[in-house]
Amino acid sequence: MRWGIAVIASVWMTIPSIAQEADVEFNKWSCFPFTREALYDFEVNKSRVRVNNLNIEDGVAFITKAPTISFSATVANRTDVNVAVTVELVGMSGGKPVFALSGDAGFGFVAAGKNDEVKGTIVATRDTLKKAGTICVRVGGFGQTE
Repeated sequence: MRWGIAVIASVWMTIPSIAQEADVEFNKWSCFPFTREALYDFEVNKSRVRVNNLNIEDGVAFITKAPTISFSATVANRTDVNVAVTVELVGMSGGKPVFALSGDAGFGFVAAGKNDEVKGTIVATRDTLKKAGTICVRVGGFGQTE
């Protein structure tokens, strides 16, 4: 919970300095209108590591049936080293956060020369996604050396 609040706070303080449709880079926040098309077009590709195929959707928790928001993204690691990749998302409405998600690959890294999925889920009130007009995304990346 504290970590989620820290993410929201860091985005909240960063929002005024982020240009709409800015160039997307690793370890930088990018904000853009929250549409399915914008998510499909989102991609970070640098140093032979690509993150794309971002998807976010409403859902229901398996056991509790609580409403959820889940996201996933694809990571292609074409390097010779393992890379740690995280994705953080904050949905905004009127300059205020309405949801925050973060996730990483299953074991915390993507193996050299492999593809993997980054995903995360939160419990949220119904229709929370519909409230967000802007989404801010940060893809964190770090290469593991031996």
